[in-house]
Amino acid sequence: SSKEKYLLTVQKWRSPSSYLYSPYERKMFYFKQVQLLESFVLLVVTIYILTESGIQSIVGAAILAGFTLLYIIVRPFSETWEDVMIIAAKTANTINASTYAMLKNNVHFAIPADIVLFVVNMIAIAILVFSLLFHPIRQCIRQRRMKKRSILMQVHHPRRKAAADDDDEGGDGVFLS
Repeated sequence: SSKEKYLLTVQKWRSPSSYLYSPYERKMFYFKQVQLLESFVLLVVTIYILTESGIQSIVGAAILAGFTLLYIIVRPFSETWEDVMIIAAKTANTINASTYAMLKNNVHFAIPADIVLFVVNMIAIAILVFSLLFHPIRQCIRQRRMKKRSILMQVHHPRRKAAADDDDEGGDGVFLS
């Protein structure tokens, strides 16, 4: 399939700029720029909105919520687990920022804020730890899958495989279509 060809090509291509798009789905190759935009917008809010008013924390929490929703909707990564990790982290950040905004503006909770923050952050940390422990296994499974796909591609499409090998040895780096 086209997705498999893209993943194989991106994995083999050694370009200094490949880190910008390699973790993303083909249609989301530009998503690193979206992450940079998020950082820039949060920086502008931090610098230009007064901290004495509760507005800065509310605007910051709203921006985080918007970008979290964007990640939930588009799921930009080629690996499902990367989507899960980023959504968990962004959700935890959004809840942390929202809790801070509510505390700063004297909004009271039905559940104590420290319990909310503790539970949310423990879940985020558990996902992170699980990801770190499970990463070598995922990597091994992914490499076996890619090797199998490469062999199948060579068996079913020997000319395409030869052309892809030629590209690896000094081609122009154009993606397979």
